[in-house]
Amino acid sequence: MFNSFIKEQFKDYKDLKILFRNENQKTWDQFLEKIEDAHFYYFSQELNYQNLYQIELGFEDHDLSFIIFYNNEVVSVFGLSILKKKDLYFLGCHGKPVLSPMFQKQCPIQIERLISEICFNLCEKIADKLYIKKWSSNFFLLSQKENSEWIKICKKKDYNIFKIKEGFIKLTNRQLLDKKYPSKIKDNHWEIKNFLSINKKDWNLFKNLHLKVAGKKTRSDKTWESQFEDLNNNRAFAIF
Repeated sequence: MFNSFIKEQFKDYKDLKILFRNENQKTWDQFLEKIEDAHFYYFSQELNYQNLYQIELGFEDHDLSFIIFYNNEVVSVFGLSILKKKDLYFLGCHGKPVLSPMFQKQCPIQIERLISEICFNLCEKIADKLYIKKWSSNFFLLSQKENSEWIKICKKKDYNIFKIKEGFIKLTNRQLLDKKYPSKIKDNHWEIKNFLSINKKDWNLFKNLHLKVAGKKTRSDKTWESQFEDLNNNRAFAIF
């Protein structure tokens, strides 16, 4: 769905080419690993999980995210998908807003402007074709500049812009949680452990705790299995 249409948007630009993320996840993640403070929403681990979760909710989820090359070098990634349930379509990125293009620092400003315009216009065209009245995108100031070309386009087209503050723990090394945060907990019944891998027994204990706290099963075993695999393949960590 729309893969050919997306490729057509770039056909007039000989120096630009694209590859779709779902067939090139290693290239996608290697680019993000070079970006300082790249938001975890962009990484394949999170995108694959959200894709699986949306399918379990009964949506068709068509991954259209793509990698953008300029002169055969990766300069940007763009997070996009289309959800469908019955006859309704939703433009975003696996249930979340569209992920605005993430650029490498060395990307020439004129190329950032061009790519941003192509991606923004692409969203508008898809929304128009599928009769989608509203769509939104995320833009993360921590890893992108506030005066970006994407924001300029939003302002030019008179789109609403909302600033939301988020807080994160920056794990500079694997011992940070072990050393710093237990001292904050006064109740000696608590113990914090930071796991970079986990066995099935401990994972099932965590699953059962989640079930007990939620009072019901909130998601399938497939999503749990996806997270378990991420934990044991250096793509995630667990805090107990």
